[in-house]
Amino acid sequence: MRLGWHYRDKSLEPLVYVSEEKDEIVVHADLPCVKKEDIQVSVTDETVEIRAKMYREFRCDPWGTIQRGMIFQQFHKVVQLPARINPDLARARFQRGILEIRAQKKVVKSEVRVE
Repeated sequence: MRLGWHYRDKSLEPLVYVSEEKDEIVVHADLPCVKKEDIQVSVTDETVEIRAKMYREFRCDPWGTIQRGMIFQQFHKVVQLPARINPDLARARFQRGILEIRAQKKVVKSEVRVE
């Protein structure tokens, strides 16, 4: 887990934990100061993108360097998944500041021609 930030769009990267179960991938994201209706989740077969607007700005004072204080207004992160998923079967729920996204792994089968 790593915390990052993007000054231009005033966003923080949420803390994220990705786990791989037998048939699905599970992503947990820590989103404090966020309401359910302000969360956007986009899913491809390889990534999950999370964007969430904070209901209260988060301010960081100068860290003793040449940086000025910063204000963050949203969370944003693109998560690379450890296996391909079926985006149409993804589902998400948000409880007590934690976003949980579950997606079924894509079943990859191919016919083998017998000669």
